[in-house]
Amino acid sequence: MRNRTRSLTALILALSVAALACAFPTNGTTVPQETLPPVIPATTQAPTTEVPPTTAAPPTLVLPTFTPSPTATATATALPCDRAAFVTDVTVPDGSDFYAGQTLTKTWRLRNNGTCTWTSGYSLIFDHGDAMGAPASQQLTTGTVAPGQSIDVSVNLTAPGAVGTYRGYFRLRNPSGVVFGIGANADVAFWAEIEVVPGTITLLFNPDWLVPIFPLLPTADFSLAYANVHICGVDRVIAFRLGNDDDVTFESVRLSMSDSTAGVLYVGVSSDSFANSATSCGMTASSFPTGGNRYVIRSLSPGSVSGNSFSATVRACSENGMGGTCVDHTINFSLP
Repeated sequence: MRNRTRSLTALILALSVAALACAFPTNGTTVPQETLPPVIPATTQAPTTEVPPTTAAPPTLVLPTFTPSPTATATATALPCDRAAFVTDVTVPDGSDFYAGQTLTKTWRLRNNGTCTWTSGYSLIFDHGDAMGAPASQQLTTGTVAPGQSIDVSVNLTAPGAVGTYRGYFRLRNPSGVVFGIGANADVAFWAEIEVVPGTITLLFNPDWLVPIFPLLPTADFSLAYANVHICGVDRVIAFRLGNDDDVTFESVRLSMSDSTAGVLYVGVSSDSFANSATSCGMTASSFPTGGNRYVIRSLSPGSVSGNSFSATVRACSENGMGGTCVDHTINFSLP
């Protein structure tokens, strides 16, 4: 066993010496050795943890948000008490031609655009500009104009004496003296505008325009009044006074009476003559002239006494026999 160990040790030493001998240079030709590039050991990198690709989150769909517009709040505007609105020119549009001194009537149509009714206390007033003969103020209406209603307002004007353009401004005034007009604030005046042109007014004569002129017919009338009751013999006689202040002479007369208290009807009696006085007992005057007085008389019935209610009708005519122009008058009275 010991010998085997020694032999193994000797073999190892021999091999070691041989190896060393080969490592030392010799005097012979040296064969260059191929120089190999250094081998760079690969660096072992720590295994990397594979990061899975990031999945992009789907975009969030943003819906448009509807924001309602604020609703405008209507603010009620209080209407003025007195305000007018111009509707149209009824007559004399702006720029109408007139001769100097010519008269005209300007008419506007206005609407009551306020909340107060226009009454007879309201006025049309001249405000400024060319007056053209307009009054300073005049009544607007004799009635009423309610809110929303229209009225035609007229004023008489005269064209000035010189050629040119003329404009007059007008407004309205309420009974309290507050002046108002047209427009949103009721402070605008309305106007009349004319052109005065050269020339004069010429009146053309046409024979066809002549109208036959007839003489005025005389007027016929008279007054009637109770005169008295007087005695003629055994009769009680009633007398009525007639007065003629007109143009016709009366030639005949008739008196009709009724006593409603006694129930007596006095049938009319005609005559071509009249009584001269209130105490006459007969009718002897032949006519009843213009500017004169005459009487008509009649006998009373015994039943017609003082206090009875009477009605008397007298008819007088311009010709005898109750012809021509006739006039009637009736009076009612209590018998004295």
